[in-house]
Amino acid sequence: MALNNTFTRQVVAQPAAQNPNQPNLHQYDADAALTQNLVNFGNQVLNVYAKADYEAAKRDMTDDYTNRSLEQKNALREANAIAEPRDREAYYNAAMKKINEKYGKDIDSRFIGEYQRQTDLDDKESLLNLRFKQTQDLQHENRLRAQRYRDNAAAQSAGADPAYAAAIDARVKSDLGAMLKDGSISRYEYEIALEDYQKKKIKANINHFLDSSPEDWTDEQISDTLNLITANVTNEAERKELKDFAVARIKTLKQQRENAETFNQLHDEYDLLTRSATENMSLAEIDRRTPAGASKEYKKLIKSLNGYIKDGAKLSDTQKAVIQQDVYDAIAAVTSNKNAMPQDYAAVQNKIYKAMEQKAFSVVEGNKILGSVMMPLNDAWGRQVDKLSADEKGWFTGDVGAKGVIDYLSDNGMIAKAPKGATKTEKARIEASNARNKVKAYQLYYSNLQMVVNDPNTPYSSIADIAAEQNTTIKRDILRQAQNATTRQMAQDKFSFLSGLPENQQPNKVLDGGTLTGNTDNIGNSHLGAPVVDTRYKGTAYDAATGKYGLVRADGTIEEVTHDVYKQYGGLK
Repeated sequence: MALNNTFTRQVVAQPAAQNPNQPNLHQYDADAALTQNLVNFGNQVLNVYAKADYEAAKRDMTDDYTNRSLEQKNALREANAIAEPRDREAYYNAAMKKINEKYGKDIDSRFIGEYQRQTDLDDKESLLNLRFKQTQDLQHENRLRAQRYRDNAAAQSAGADPAYAAAIDARVKSDLGAMLKDGSISRYEYEIALEDYQKKKIKANINHFLDSSPEDWTDEQISDTLNLITANVTNEAERKELKDFAVARIKTLKQQRENAETFNQLHDEYDLLTRSATENMSLAEIDRRTPAGASKEYKKLIKSLNGYIKDGAKLSDTQKAVIQQDVYDAIAAVTSNKNAMPQDYAAVQNKIYKAMEQKAFSVVEGNKILGSVMMPLNDAWGRQVDKLSADEKGWFTGDVGAKGVIDYLSDNGMIAKAPKGATKTEKARIEASNARNKVKAYQLYYSNLQMVVNDPNTPYSSIADIAAEQNTTIKRDILRQAQNATTRQMAQDKFSFLSGLPENQQPNKVLDGGTLTGNTDNIGNSHLGAPVVDTRYKGTAYDAATGKYGLVRADGTIEEVTHDVYKQYGGLK
C-alpha cells in the first residue's frame, strides 16, 4: 500500500507584515505520516473482516429460512392429503411445532427481525391455504350430504299424503335457501338443485305407481294417474317421455305376468300328468289340482288316466302317424325358435296332451316327449341361474342379484330338497317344481333389469352395459333393486290369496308343513310372527242328506254355497 505524504506543518519564514508576498514553507513529517497510514490500513482490514462476518451471518439465516420453508411446504402438502378435512389443521400444527423447534434458534441478532417477518408471512399464507382448501372440501361434503337428503326426501314423498309431501318440499326449499344464504351454493346451483329434486320426486312417484300393480288397472285409470303425477312438468316433450316410459313398463309388466302364468301352467299341467300316471286321485282332488287355464283335451286326458272316462274309438296306424307327425313338426319349430315364448311351448304341450288323449301316443311316449321339451328347457334355465348367481361375468354380482333371489326362494320353500325315502316320481316332481320356480324367478329378474335399460333416464342401452358398469355402488344398487322387485313379485304370486293383508303383515317365510308365518314389521324377522290362515278353496263338497253344496277350504272347513258357485269350482253333482 502506498503511503501518502499528507501531513504538513506551516512555517513562517518571514513575518507577513515585513513581506506579504512571502509564501508559506512546508516541512515534511515522516513519523506522523507513517502513523496515520497505519491507522487507515488497520481500519480497512477491520472493515473487510466485519463485512465477511455480516455476509456469513446472513447466509446462515437465509439457509435456515429456506430449509424451514421447504419443510413447511411439505407439511402443508401432507396435511392437505388427509381425507378428513377436520383433521388437517391439527396435523399441520403438530408438524410445524417440530419444524419450529428445529429452525430459528441460532439466528444472528442483526437478522432476527427479518427472519421473523419472513416466517410470519409464510405461516399466514400456509394457514390460509390450508383453511381455504379445508373449507372447500367441507362445503363439497355438505353439498353431497344435502344432495343425499334431497334424494331421500324425493323417495319419501312418493305416494305420500299431500300434506306430508308438502312438508317435505318445504324442508328441502328451506335447506337450499340456507345454503344459498351462507354461500355454500350459488343462485344457479340453487335453481339446478331444486329442479333436480322436482324431477327425482316425479320419477319416484312414477316408480311407486309402477310398484302398485298398475297392470291390473284400466287404460283410463293409468292415464289419469300419470296425468296427475306429471302435472307439474312444464316441458311437454319431457312429460310425454315420462308417461310413455310408464305405459311401456306397465305393458311389459302385463306381458311378464302373462308369460309367468303360462309358464307356471305349463309345469303345473306336467306335474299333474306325472302324478296321474302313477296314482289314482279323486275327482275333487283332480279338480283342485287342475290349472284354471287347462284345455278340455288336457282335462279329458287326466280324468281318463284316473279311470273316470272310458277310452274312445281306436285310431288307425295312419291316423296315429298323421297326429304324431304334426306333434313332431311343432316340437321342431319351437325348439329351433330362439325367441320362443311360453305361449309357444304351451301350444306344443297341448298338442301332445291331445295326442295322448286320442291314444296317438301312449302315456310313456307322451311323458318322454314332454320331458324332451320341458325338462331340458328347465335344466338350461336353472343352470344359467345357478352359474350367473356367483361372482362371474354376467348379469349378477356376489350377494346381490340372482343369488339373493335364489336365497329367497330357498328360504321361502320355493326350492325344496326331496325327503329321505322319496320315490323317483316324488323326486322328479320336486325337481320339476324347483326348476319351474327358478325359471320364473330368472325371467322376472331379467325383465326387471331390462326395465332399467328401457328407462330413458339411464345411460344403458343393454343389460351388458349394466354388467360393464365400473361404479360398484351404482351397479349393486341396480341389481339389488331388480332383486327386490323380483322377490316381491314371486311373493305376490305365491301368496296372492293374502294380497288383502297390510304390507307389514305379508308372509315372508314358509315353515315346515307349509305353515305360513306373517311378518312382524321387520322383513328380517322371517321366522317370527303369527301363523296366517290359508283361506283358499281346495275342493267341493255335497251333502246328499240335506242337498246342500259347499266349498272346502284348506283348513278343512266347509262353506255353504249355491249350486252355480259349486259348479264353477268343479262340482259334479
